[in-house]
Formats: sequence, C-alpha cells, structure tokens
Amino acid sequence: MSSSGTSAWGLLLLRLAVGAVFVMHGWQKIFVMGFRGVAGFLGPMGFPLPVVAAIVLMLAEFLGGLGVLLGVFTRYAARKSASGDAASSRGR
Repeated sequence: MSSSGTSAWGLLLLRLAVGAVFVMHGWQKIFVMGFRGVAGFLGPMGFPLPVVAAIVLMLAEFLGGLGVLLGVFTRYAARKSASGDAASSRGR
C-alpha cells in the first residue's frame, strides 16, 4: 500500500503528463497543420462541417490541455480534451 502523499504525487505527475500530451497535440494542430490541414484530415473521415470541427478540436485539445496542466476545472478540461481527441481519431 502507498501512503496518501505518494498517491497525491503520482496523480500530479499523471495529470501533468496527460496535460502536456494534449497541449502538444493541440499546438501541433494549430501551429503546424493549421485549420485547413486539420479540416482536410477530418473531411475524408466523414465529419460534417470539417472546418468547424477542426476549430473545435484544436481549441479543445490545446485549451483543455492547458486547463489540465494548470489544474483549472481539471475534470471538465480532461473530459473535453479526451472527447476532442477521441473525435479526431475516429476511424471509418
């Protein structure tokens, strides 16, 4: 069994790692791929309004990841980031 202090540090480390992954993926979509690149990726997958979906996806991953990293509305931010990430990896 671990002490509650050890569990707290483990959860903090996990939260920082997950938040960093979402921020990096959102940053890549915003600053490397751009809106058109992400929309071009989502369109063939069958997303309706791929440009709107791209904007929502990019902001959800980036801002949600920042929220998780900073601990601001952590559960809400994690849920939104995860749902955005799940939507972007949806296969046909």
